[in-house]
Amino acid sequence: MSDNIKPYLSDFQTLLQTIYTAWQTVDITHFEKQKRELDAHRPFPPLALKSLEGRLEVDEVHNSTAIEGNSLTLGETALVLQKGLTVSGKPLKDHLEIKGYDDGYRYIKSIYQSAHTLSEKIILEIHRLIFRHFENGLEKEYAEGIGRYRTMPVYISGSEFVPPNYIKIPELMNILIDFLNGIKNDCLRRAILAHFGLAHIHPFTDGNGRSARLLMNLLLLSEGYPIIIVKNDRRAKYINSLEALHQNPKDTAFFKLMTDFLQESFDLYKSLYS
Repeated sequence: MSDNIKPYLSDFQTLLQTIYTAWQTVDITHFEKQKRELDAHRPFPPLALKSLEGRLEVDEVHNSTAIEGNSLTLGETALVLQKGLTVSGKPLKDHLEIKGYDDGYRYIKSIYQSAHTLSEKIILEIHRLIFRHFENGLEKEYAEGIGRYRTMPVYISGSEFVPPNYIKIPELMNILIDFLNGIKNDCLRRAILAHFGLAHIHPFTDGNGRSARLLMNLLLLSEGYPIIIVKNDRRAKYINSLEALHQNPKDTAFFKLMTDFLQESFDLYKSLYS
């Protein structure tokens, strides 16, 4: 590790710790209580659970891709995922994004029970799956690679935050993964911090937001929490709160917004037993 990189790694670790410490001032006992209540009612009726999880899958795929500009509606997303249909008048790219994000979602659903310890391999696989359908001809649109770290600078439209130099990405990712794996018995803060950390490093040329949201939900699922669906109708609030956190690591608006979305998922699960 060269001397000119070490200070940045130290700064990033301090940033993560500052954010985590600030979030510890936010009371989450209400969510922990709901999690215990949820666990007490497991197992849920299989057919009802399958129906709910199908709804959550479509909602998550639709909202997470819509945030990035995908034009398919919620109903059209359901047709693509559940019926394999092509929506007339909508771009091929939008269909492939839907299918790719769903592949990523199904991947985290398939591994969450054994994913208590985070690894670089998992993060790269999430990104690869998001863009899997762009391979074999369309991959040239993503010349920096699918499931690989970027090798060029990137900038975020509408944001004052400039992501780190690409040379620092592998070491920054190691810092992030080690920090997250060091958090014990605090799943909610850990998962939401994973989202921020990946968005901050911005390790990929494209797909950083989608990868961050899937990573957050993987960590939630691994501890028995419902997923957080970041709703497209609150896109501006989502982006602004993330921007505020980049500027002020003691800001708690992003964390509180994520827990608002979590509450909506808890409310859906309560319909299974109340």
